[in-house]
Amino acid sequence: PTANTVAITETTLTSTIAVTGAATAVYDPSSATGTVNLKPLARNGSSARLTFALTPGGNYPMFVRVTNPSGIAGPVSLTLTNDDGMTSASIPLTAITGGPSGDLAAGASTGLMDLNNVFAAVQAADSTFALGATDKLRVNVVADFGAAGATGVILSGFSVSTDGTTFNMMTDASN
Repeated sequence: PTANTVAITETTLTSTIAVTGAATAVYDPSSATGTVNLKPLARNGSSARLTFALTPGGNYPMFVRVTNPSGIAGPVSLTLTNDDGMTSASIPLTAITGGPSGDLAAGASTGLMDLNNVFAAVQAADSTFALGATDKLRVNVVADFGAAGATGVILSGFSVSTDGTTFNMMTDASN
């Protein structure tokens, strides 16, 4: 959308098929030839990834925050992947305790969402999801707004300092 201020509505794609065939008294499908001009299809939106997330339930609590810097609201999904790369599971951001109750508003951010709550929501959606051998995770968010660059979704990761008094920003990721 222009300057990411207008949402693109879902559209049914249609195309015309041009068929030619031999002129016979009885239609013979084997004599028909033609082409179908397919419409291009591309995903709207943006994504961001944290390549390192601390162990849920570990000694150092971790929090994530999702920001929508664009001019339109939209849904966001989150995928956790274990560091082994063997399992991953996706959920809507709305499934996480502390997450938004609907679309992430234009210009808005979520509160700090505890990684324990993120992990619990993923396991509730897919009970087979496991941490893997390293007990570390990767986090990916996909949003139906923005584009790579200034309007793309931002995923921030924070951990609590060892004395429990301050947050340390681990990363601020966008694609």
